[in-house]
Amino acid sequence: MSTAKLKQNIKAKIDDINSKVLSIRERMNKEENPDEELQKLLLQLEKIQTELKEKFDTLEADPNADWDEFDKNIHQSVKSFNQAFTQAGTLFKKQ
Repeated sequence: MSTAKLKQNIKAKIDDINSKVLSIRERMNKEENPDEELQKLLLQLEKIQTELKEKFDTLEADPNADWDEFDKNIHQSVKSFNQAFTQAGTLFKKQ
C-alpha cells in the first residue's frame, strides 16, 4: 500500500476515535453526576487518542517515517480503544 494511502487510512482511524471521544464527552456533560468508572474510561480513551495523535504528528513531520510499522502497531491501540468505548456505552445504558 502506498504511503499516502496508509496515512489516509490511519488518519481515518484517528478521526473516528476523535469523534467517539467527543460523543462520550458530550454525553458525560449532560449527566448531573457522571459515574466514576465512566470518568476513568473517558480518561483512558483520551490517553489512547492523545498517544495516537502525537505519534501520527511525529511521523507526519518525518519524511523518512515508517508508516507501515505504525499501521501494524495501531491495531492494538484501536482494539483497546474500542473495548473501553463499548464499556463506556454499557455504563450509559445502566444509568
